[in-house]
Amino acid sequence: MSLRPKIPVWLLAFGILISTASAQTTPDIDFDGNDVIDFGDYVLLAQAFGTGDTRFDLNGDGAVDLQDFLIFARLYDRAQHAVMHSHVDEEIAVGSVDVYTLPTLGSQPRDIVVDALGRVWFAQTGANQIGRFDPSTETFVEYPLPTPGGRPARLAVDGRGIVWFTDIVANAIGRLDPISEEVRMYAVSTPGSRPNGLVFDRRGYLWFTQESGNRIGRLDPDRGTFEEYPVFTPSAGLDRILIDSEGILVFSERAAGKFGRMNPETKEIAEIEIPIRNLTTKQFVLDAGDQIWFAANAFQLHAWDLLATGNFTSYILPEDGPDPSALSVDLNGRIWYAADQSRYFARFDPEASSIRILELPNSVSGVGGLTRDRLGKIWFTDPTGNRIGSVDDIGP
Repeated sequence: MSLRPKIPVWLLAFGILISTASAQTTPDIDFDGNDVIDFGDYVLLAQAFGTGDTRFDLNGDGAVDLQDFLIFARLYDRAQHAVMHSHVDEEIAVGSVDVYTLPTLGSQPRDIVVDALGRVWFAQTGANQIGRFDPSTETFVEYPLPTPGGRPARLAVDGRGIVWFTDIVANAIGRLDPISEEVRMYAVSTPGSRPNGLVFDRRGYLWFTQESGNRIGRLDPDRGTFEEYPVFTPSAGLDRILIDSEGILVFSERAAGKFGRMNPETKEIAEIEIPIRNLTTKQFVLDAGDQIWFAANAFQLHAWDLLATGNFTSYILPEDGPDPSALSVDLNGRIWYAADQSRYFARFDPEASSIRILELPNSVSGVGGLTRDRLGKIWFTDPTGNRIGSVDDIGP
């Protein structure tokens, strides 16, 4: 369903004069309550012109005036890019799935990454360990961490094969050298910051989000020193952070309904509201064109071409598949998704608007994290079942 109502040209012309800065809260301009921003909403606003009706007083100055029409035009212009696809073709698939049980019981594997040698690394959140699996020998190695009661969260591997991780309990960034097996912990400057997602930039600096600290942090791996940069929106709920093809950091603000972008050279931060309100974002990925794909709400997948066109597309997913909470993107731009409490795996092809759904073996309880190796194989963790696994081929 395309949200492209007809609005008077003069009103849209006024809209381009408005600053692009996002407000902390977005006014509700669906005045007639039909879930579409359309001409009917404009008519109701026009009828209230010159009054003090608080419902139509979008800027809160006590009067419905020209400023409220300008705000309406900006929000309409944002809404018209939204397209809701209520149907996608669905197909049951048969694929190659391998599952491996971890040596330590109850280790709750979560985040998962693959290094340049094809070895699979995963955070054992319940066992306070980092695990490694070698697919060539099908063997595990587990590395205990020094912080009592620690809970490793997210992982990243640098160019030398060093594994880095966030530890929420320790309020620290950890470093694991697979050769010496030495583990170092670097305490984050802000107490109780809850370091979360992390990613390396092109110069080798490690960037991370602070869920409670509401900052973007940077660790210099050579010096062991930190820098921190506050995010404008309070209590934004910073989550995952990635880096796009231009070297710009992209991070999600789960609690604020926004995505942020940060230039690691200039340290400038821009926060952009998601065009559709009341979306509770989960995980996100970037495709080859830097389009943001993210899961939100129940059985929804969203694509936001934030830079090139501004187009925002939402897809309603079949409820007989997983409700996505873990995402990955393959070499062909297809989105793989799975869920913590589901034994189903799915692959969405945006070009064909089709989904292939794969049922995992009975031994799998659900999927916590997804990643792709250099050959295109998808690896996953099963936190409840204490396993990791891989999906190789589910057809074209």
